Amino acid sequence: MRIALLQGLAGLPTTEDSLAALDDAARRVAAAGARLLLTCELYTSG
Repeated sequence: MRIALLQGLAGLPTTEDSLAALDDAARRVAAAGARLLLTCELYTSG
């Protein structure tokens, strides 16, 4: 199983912005073959 790690800014201006960035990252790593994307525990809320 291929696993991807997301290292980026946590707590973007809004939760919606964080979720949009997470969705984009998930789509990119899935296209690259990853089946699991890990983020920091507070990615969506900062």
